[in-house]
Amino acid sequence: MPEVPADLQAFFLAAGWYRGRVVPVPEGVPAGHPAAGILAGFLGLKVFNPGAGEECPTSDIDFMAQPFEDSSHELYEATVGEYLVTVAEVGQGYSLLLIDGKGRWFGASLVHDAFWLCGESMTDALRTLLQGRRVRPVLLHGQASTSLYGIDHDASHPAVYRP
Repeated sequence: MPEVPADLQAFFLAAGWYRGRVVPVPEGVPAGHPAAGILAGFLGLKVFNPGAGEECPTSDIDFMAQPFEDSSHELYEATVGEYLVTVAEVGQGYSLLLIDGKGRWFGASLVHDAFWLCGESMTDALRTLLQGRRVRPVLLHGQASTSLYGIDHDASHPAVYRP
């Protein structure tokens, strides 16, 4: 089961989480995929930090297993080279949170064509979202630039993550 970082436990406890919590994982989530453990520990929780973020606003995390049926899902998988499992809605439902087979956490906008890395691990991603740290944009195959935080990022921008 996933271990919640000590500095974030208060937010998870407020959402109803407790150490050792295990809920059934929906069919269709591969048993060996890192998302299976995340969903077993957090499915059904709505976690948020009501405070101000360090670099940007904090984000809520509504853990749910929903099939990702958008045509861009295949493009996201081709870009990161891994099977992605949706584990949450974030930003009050404006984005999805996805985990790949390596345990990296990505975000995908449901409003525009932005895709980003939240963290290379669960701890990194949770701190990014709940402490209001900036995510790293990912350029999708064939995409010359993307916009996050009102900034256009092309391949030469140092913030761009290259999977």
